[in-house]
Formats: sequence, C-alpha cells, structure tokens
Amino acid sequence: MLASHKGAAFLGLDTLTDAKAKKTGNPYGVILKRARCVTQTGVGYEGAVNRQGDREGVDAEFIADRLPWGEWLVPNKVITHKGKLYLRTQTTVGMRRKRPAIVRYLTPNGERLTKESVKPFLPEKTGSAKQEAHGVTGEVQVRAIALDNVLRVRVNGETVILKGE
Repeated sequence: MLASHKGAAFLGLDTLTDAKAKKTGNPYGVILKRARCVTQTGVGYEGAVNRQGDREGVDAEFIADRLPWGEWLVPNKVITHKGKLYLRTQTTVGMRRKRPAIVRYLTPNGERLTKESVKPFLPEKTGSAKQEAHGVTGEVQVRAIALDNVLRVRVNGETVILKGE
C-alpha cells in the first residue's frame, strides 16, 4: 500500500508498543502504550528539518546522517532490519500541535492505567541533539515503528487492519 503511493503520505496510525518502563519500583511490570496519531511517511528528514529551520529563521543548512541501522525497503517509508519491517514516520511541531496523539497506557491483560500513575516509570523524553545544535527548536520527530506493533493504518480514506485488538 505504501509503495504504491508516490512521495509523501499522511497516515492515521494505531499502535501498541512496549513503553519500555523502568523496572525499579514499578508495580505494573510491563506497561504497554496504545497510541492513535496522525503522521507522515515518505518525507525526506533533511528537507523537513531545513524547512522547520527556515520557519524559525535558522540560516545554516542541516545535513542528515545516513540511516543509522537497517536498509530502506521503500525509501523514506519502510526499513528492513534483521528480518523485521519498520514504518518510518515523522511529525513536525505544527502537526503535533494541530492533531496531538491520543495515548493510553495498559497492562498486558488490557487493564487501563492513568498517565499519572505510570509517569514515574516511563523513560525521559529527549529531543534531537543534532537538530538542537543546528538551532532548530521545533523538533522534527522521526520514529521507526515495527510493523508488528501497528494495529491499523489509515491513508487516503482506506483503512487496513494489521492486527486484531
């Protein structure tokens, strides 16, 4: 489906991932993160950071590093690594402000947890040091999501369910 789309595409994604919670003092054990978001795929990272820099008045040209792991199966969309497939997505600060992700936390048996109760056990969020060093403050966030963790994809009015809930 993604390979047939030329260039960039906006996606609606539903994902279920391990929140990578700290173990010390964590009464829940594994904490799962269920997210519903709008994102993009097929967008060049370097160009996106430079456009964000232009919006912020940054003059210097940002140059992205090579893909740090894996190989492109579908450039700027799908990565293959050690037999697994990953969906490469990115969002801008404007996208996240207009359509913030809806996030829920769950135990492996489906019990809902409040954000407040799990927050002490979640890893600290860090931004892109390279973008920050370049002077870009509105981070272009890039994610590689294992397709095993994608429940549903929506693109151009079409919904594909990859995993039952």
